[in-house]
Amino acid sequence: MEAPQQSAISEELEELLAHDLSEPAAALPEVPRYPAPKHRKRDSTEPPDWKVSFAQSVLLRTFCENVGNILTECYFEVVRSEDPDGFSGLSVESIDQGRVCLVQARLSGQVTLGPGAPAGPRGFCVRMSNLTSSLKSGHACHFVDLWQPAGSSDVVFRIYEPNVSNYAPEFTLRTLAKGNDCQGLNGLEYNLFVEIDLETFRGAVRMAKDHKADVLTLAVYAPKKKGPPGSPDVSFFVISYDADEVSSKFPYQSSTESEAHVDGKPTVIRANDTSSTGYDCLPPEEELDTVFSDRFGVEHLFHFVRGMERRELTLRLDQGKPLLLEYPMGGSSRADYIRFVLAPKIQ
Repeated sequence: MEAPQQSAISEELEELLAHDLSEPAAALPEVPRYPAPKHRKRDSTEPPDWKVSFAQSVLLRTFCENVGNILTECYFEVVRSEDPDGFSGLSVESIDQGRVCLVQARLSGQVTLGPGAPAGPRGFCVRMSNLTSSLKSGHACHFVDLWQPAGSSDVVFRIYEPNVSNYAPEFTLRTLAKGNDCQGLNGLEYNLFVEIDLETFRGAVRMAKDHKADVLTLAVYAPKKKGPPGSPDVSFFVISYDADEVSSKFPYQSSTESEAHVDGKPTVIRANDTSSTGYDCLPPEEELDTVFSDRFGVEHLFHFVRGMERRELTLRLDQGKPLLLEYPMGGSSRADYIRFVLAPKIQ
């Protein structure tokens, strides 16, 4: 049997958007990998083109480290909303070099535009190792100001403690001549949402990696025999893998009241549900209907979850679509998140 290959996320998106599974993905032009020009000496009294301020340096560092686990280079868009309830801060929508994984993320910050700010999209691309290593000098009590000097392609950030002047390191990063190179997934809808504790999911992924499994199967099953009217609907979320010397299966049960189902709404499966479902274990295969089943690369999943803190994850699943893994950032805004979008393995 031939080893499974990882399908490209760009191919997945083009197939879904065009509704034609026979057309191959279009080749993308080569992107230059050299520093952008215009590194001129700046006038410190001249207002920057834009500035983003963050009240928690640790939150920004966590954000960048998780993005950097997947992307070696990343384009950040600086977003400023005129609506007080709208989003302002840093936004990411970039694809990895293997064109298998898409990263969508955003982190709220206070955005100030200078008189010379460009009218169109504002952003910058940097090497993530440079950014994450520099942010390690910040602590929980520190703030971060990030800005682009007027007329320069460099980005500068300063880490400081309010009302304290004895510690304020400043870093200037050379940017890369690279823009946003992916389409996005705003039009995709999913029928299955799986809520699972991060530590639970990470443990299964780490176990698969330790046993040298290449792929992890995610599946959702429902009993063929339904209960009486008014009884809970039972779903099983199963994580499994088959390595050379070890096979393993992690089943989780979830119950949803029948009256809670609404046409057109996704089914929510809570993998950490402790309520009684009437099942002591996973029933035999012949007693189950397969609602969803697909295989994903262990290595990419491991990079997704290795740097995350202990929180709940949401997995969005639908047959024939990429896996969407959403991780809330916490902090002062519920709008801050990191999403990883992974194409399935193909046999």
